[in-house]
Amino acid sequence: TSLFAKALATENIFVSFDAAAPTASFDVESRTLVIPDWKISNTLRDMVVAHEVAHALYTPPEQLLNAMDSVRQRKLNPKGYQACLNVIEDARIERLIKEKFPGCRRDFYSGYREILDTDLFKLKSIDPSKLTIIDKINLHFKLGIYAGLEVPFTPEEQEIVDMIDTADSWEDVEKATRLVWDYATQNDTAPTAVTAGLTGIGSSGSTGNFANFNEAADWNSQDGNVTTVGTNGGPSAYG
Repeated sequence: TSLFAKALATENIFVSFDAAAPTASFDVESRTLVIPDWKISNTLRDMVVAHEVAHALYTPPEQLLNAMDSVRQRKLNPKGYQACLNVIEDARIERLIKEKFPGCRRDFYSGYREILDTDLFKLKSIDPSKLTIIDKINLHFKLGIYAGLEVPFTPEEQEIVDMIDTADSWEDVEKATRLVWDYATQNDTAPTAVTAGLTGIGSSGSTGNFANFNEAADWNSQDGNVTTVGTNGGPSAYG
């Protein structure tokens, strides 16, 4: 595993096997890859290594430090902001590592499926629709894409998800992170899903904390149809 990681990273990174580590991680400054002692398949272990090596290849350490310095200067929550930044960067670097090493695509699909099937992170009892936007984004780009887990998004959230899906540069990641952070800190209350009458008129009018999402607007014998313009609620950001 150590040689595999160094080969993928194309540099002599440090690899540490830590039985106490809660998850795998890569320190972009010290160039140290930490691998936890999980009882998992070789395929999932290869996926974990490939993910962390992707950080070694694509996450720019200086820009990351600058971004976090800016967060502290703006008096934002550094821990929360970095968690948000990491989730969005994860989506970008996983896409890039698969492009660079196409052979690891199967590891990602099989690895995330194993995580879901074995309930490694105790996710089976969680309702994705009740999670914060950053948790939903994290599940979507990992277990949604690879393992088929359905994660519902409001229309406004879906626009952000689409932006993350096409983020190619670190600048794209920072822009998406700012949008997610601003969106998530507007409101702590989840919107109520809009329902629709027989003619497609939404139940909420044009105001209030409602949103047309999660396929709740059933009408015209169709599941989760759209609603009449102006009847699907007002601003409903939440985090």
